[in-house]
Amino acid sequence: MNSQGSSQEMIRHMNQQLVLGAVRNKEPVSRAQIAKELQLSRSTVSQIVDSLLQGELIFEAEMEETSGKSGGRPGQMLRYNAVSSYLIGIDLTGEKSTVCVSDLRGRILQKEDFLPAAGAEDISGNIRNLLESAGIPAEKIGRISVSLPGSVNAEGKVLRCTRLHWRNYDLKKELSAWYGVPIDINNDVNLALIAEQRFGKGQNCGNLVYLHLGEGVGCGILCNGQLVAGHSFMAGEIGRTALRQSTEDASVSLEEAIGLSCFGSMDAFLCAVSGYTRGRERDVETIQRFIRVLTSAIVFTVGLLNPHRLILGGVMSEAMPDILEDIREAVTARTSTPVDIQLASLGGEACLTGTIAFALNRLDRNE
Repeated sequence: MNSQGSSQEMIRHMNQQLVLGAVRNKEPVSRAQIAKELQLSRSTVSQIVDSLLQGELIFEAEMEETSGKSGGRPGQMLRYNAVSSYLIGIDLTGEKSTVCVSDLRGRILQKEDFLPAAGAEDISGNIRNLLESAGIPAEKIGRISVSLPGSVNAEGKVLRCTRLHWRNYDLKKELSAWYGVPIDINNDVNLALIAEQRFGKGQNCGNLVYLHLGEGVGCGILCNGQLVAGHSFMAGEIGRTALRQSTEDASVSLEEAIGLSCFGSMDAFLCAVSGYTRGRERDVETIQRFIRVLTSAIVFTVGLLNPHRLILGGVMSEAMPDILEDIREAVTARTSTPVDIQLASLGGEACLTGTIAFALNRLDRNE
């Protein structure tokens, strides 16, 4: 193909994606409305719409559905076909593998837990089992998105994932042997951030920090709408940052100071928070120390990144509603930089939801 033909094909593809996006975001919408919105000729829009209808990516709404929207005869309205293909989301942890299938609106249709995955072959088998259970043919998969607790480079290679015993493992390449669709592999905390930004407490925030508190401590960073990965894809790995709590103390890591290991278990943390609210002396001291160290981490993060909102997530955040106001007051007292501090809203589903949110974001950007 010559350069002129290649250029024309690229323009046709771009216009098709624009029209498809207009239907998805504005439905129900007419051809005339799309042409006006995108400043394309009606004939160009009609040709693209016919192609999208033939591919079943969109469909024509019933005439009576829109007959009351104007005084004249209504144009045939178009709707997005959210089941023209499906998204697969996979959340890998050291304890289990959770696989879900969603439509193109992000509505999870089915979800199943499996044993921890040893590699791509296990993951592929889990996908097949889920699709068979859901009655969805494999050829209807449009995209696969994976979350895991480790560092991943831009090409989808897992650089390090201690819980799954992977190092320099090209998971994307391995999965591509079974599925010829776009595949995204991402860090779990980053995906929890993306989930909150699309579906939870981070909506409409282009500058957002998600601070994960659980077995590990880390953060995800969204800057001007872009996920920050860092030079070696380790941005947000703050858990091993050394702290010296007083001149007499030996240094400890941030994870050791405020992570679950500091309390022994989630039940122990819940008990300590409960005791703090009731004024039990030993728990007051323990939780005040927790708030003091957490506040230092937040103040440093806010000063460095100046986010609009900071979300406290991870399993420990579920026990923190009763101490959230104390945290906010402590942060306000130590920094003049304003920040809105919220608790995460998606609970244990954050990472899985993040896989779907990330895939939808890529579709929105036609990537």
